[in-house]
Amino acid sequence: MSSTFETLADISATVSILIKFGRDDILDSRVEFIAFLNELGFRYCGKLLTSTALSNMALDITTSQKRKLI
Repeated sequence: MSSTFETLADISATVSILIKFGRDDILDSRVEFIAFLNELGFRYCGKLLTSTALSNMALDITTSQKRKLI
């Protein structure tokens, strides 16, 4: 599996944990959520995540991988 897919799977798991612990307020703002992910150490191509990078990550994976994430 690609590292992009694995990173998106980890981000998805992080979202799930935030929701389960009642901290879904972090998800209200895309900017704040991306800053939160950067604080956790998530990276894309070795660089800090940005809104564009997160969108590009979703474009970089296959339809089959997207279904697995959902």
